[in-house]
Amino acid sequence: MQQYPTFVSHLECGLTGRRYPADTIHGLSEAGRPLLVRYDLPALAKAIDRGTPATRGEGGFWRYREMLPVRRSENVVSLGEVMTPLIDLPRTAARLGAARHRAAWRAMRCIRHPASSSCNMMTPSATASIVEIVKNRWG
Repeated sequence: MQQYPTFVSHLECGLTGRRYPADTIHGLSEAGRPLLVRYDLPALAKAIDRGTPATRGEGGFWRYREMLPVRRSENVVSLGEVMTPLIDLPRTAARLGAARHRAAWRAMRCIRHPASSSCNMMTPSATASIVEIVKNRWG
């Protein structure tokens, strides 16, 4: 079993700002709003550099494991996620006065996984987080 560092510090209500522990199963906040994930960004910046995830062999969003709420490799759940290709948009960049502008090409992901969406791309992360919390509590 490999330990992954995680820099998730807490969850926070998007309406009230109330904090909730990250290693506990939650639904909505007490105000009925989604909980936002918050990170220890200074610690994350010291631990890995911006290019590190791109050098990892695994595909999908698990290459960004420091930003996901799972600490042990045995709890990782994958549904065969793929990376959404980014395409350069030089004319848009020129119009915006930017050196470079890129956009996600969602069509590629839909061809490979017709039922995919942003919501169910995060399903493995949420499932793995729940597995880890349950294992910690009940062994």
